[in-house]
This record gives sequence, C-alpha cells and structure tokens, in this order.
Amino acid sequence: MNNLIKSLFFLIVATTVFACQNRPKEVLSRKKMENLMYDMYIAEAIIDNDYQEFALPEKKEALIDQVLKKHKISEARWDTSLSWYSDNIELYLQINDSVKARLQRNKDMLEQANMQLVSRELGDDIKSPDYIPPHFRVGALGCDRGFKFTLDSLQLIDRFLENDTIFFQFKSLGIYPLETYSLKSVLKIDYSDTTVFEVSELDENKLYSFPVLKSIDQDTIKSLYGLINLSGKLPLVPIQLYEISLGSKENEKDSLDFIQLADTMMLLEKPERVIE
Repeated sequence: MNNLIKSLFFLIVATTVFACQNRPKEVLSRKKMENLMYDMYIAEAIIDNDYQEFALPEKKEALIDQVLKKHKISEARWDTSLSWYSDNIELYLQINDSVKARLQRNKDMLEQANMQLVSRELGDDIKSPDYIPPHFRVGALGCDRGFKFTLDSLQLIDRFLENDTIFFQFKSLGIYPLETYSLKSVLKIDYSDTTVFEVSELDENKLYSFPVLKSIDQDTIKSLYGLINLSGKLPLVPIQLYEISLGSKENEKDSLDFIQLADTMMLLEKPERVIE
C-alpha cells in the first residue's frame, strides 16, 4: 500500500512538472496566475457584496478591467490562461488552494488587528490636539471619516532636533480602485513668512511617507497641521491605516508581503468557490 501511495505521489508530481514545462508562452506562469486569481476573488467579492453599485454589466466589467490593468494582462490572455489551467486540473487546484489559504490567512490577521483596534477605541479618552493614533479605521459605521492633529512651535522644538526632517508616515490596507470615494492626506505647514500645503491622494495600498522640513530658506516652521479625510461613499469594509507616526526617521520601504495583504478585508464573510 505504501509503495502504491508513493507511486501515485510521484506520478502527480511528474504530471505537474511536465505540464509546467509544456505551458504555452501566452499562458501566465503559476505565480502570476495565483496573484491574478487572488485579486479576481476580491473583485468578485466586491461585486457580490455591493450588488446595487454593480447592477449594470458595464460596472462589473470596469472593475474586472481595473484588476487586469493592475497586472498588465489582457482579457484574452486571462481567458487563455484560465482555459489552459482548467485543462490541467491538478495545477489549477493547487493554485486555487494556495489562493484560498492566502486569503484566509490574511483575513485572520486583519480580524485580529480589528479586535485590537476596537479594544483601543473603547478605552480611549478625549485626546489632545497633537495626538496621532498609531492605528485608525477610516469609514467604519459609527467611526469618523478620518483624524487630524496640530503641533505648535513649542511642541515641534520639544520633539525634534533643529536639523531634523520630520516624516509623517503610515501604511494602508483595503484601498481598492473604485471611484465611489476619495481618501486624502493633507499637511499644512506654517513657517514664519510662508504656508505650504501638501495634498496627496491615497489610492493604493503601500507605505506612505511625507517629509516636512523644519526650515526653508531660513524660514522656521511655526506649526504643523495634518489631516486624513475620506469623502464620498463609505467603502464596503473600513480602510485600515497602520503604523501611523510622526518622527525624525523614515521607515524602511514596504515589503511585498505587506502589499499583498491589501484588500483581503473586502472578502467579508463570503462562501469559498472556485472560479469557473
């Protein structure tokens, strides 16, 4: 019996390797196929959970097109790849299992983070104007659409050295390319004789880092005002802002693993199914 199991195992491995070696050039590699299927699952979840917004076929097609553009893949190549992997069912099921495991793993991580955020929010007292939350959920029912903070010259002198460059930084999760809302970061920097506005659209999941100079042309900073604000419709699931900080040291660039964590929260409680 053990020899039979081993033989079947090696047969499956050999079949998989043979299929990979004979994959046509126009068919996506296994890794690219997995990443694309991951985002297709998320797109389907968004469509299923907001049926009013996507009642028209044109709306659904537009969202799918955005996913394909993100991966720089044509619809024809996606269809060809899906057909080829469906014919090589062992490979297809392996990829599908990897995608579902990845979605579930990321969903569990976000649920744990949400529980920690709720716990913090329930224990929060009224904060001073200079308070910057380390984590924040934007657009949740019953929550604010953003937060703001203000630091005066004395607070800036107390926190930073004279030659420091200040960095306002955070990471984001759950931003999806929809045109129903707009999320912006605003910095208003008052110098002795000048006021500088820095307005940035937050339209992807990544590490954001905005430098603030303590002086320009011998003009010293007097105050710093910051704002994160969501306008338009509320997203299906709150956008998460993580590791928010105002410091003198810029964080390291985001890792690929963190970026791939993005948008998993869009799945909500959705039954798993194979893309046909």
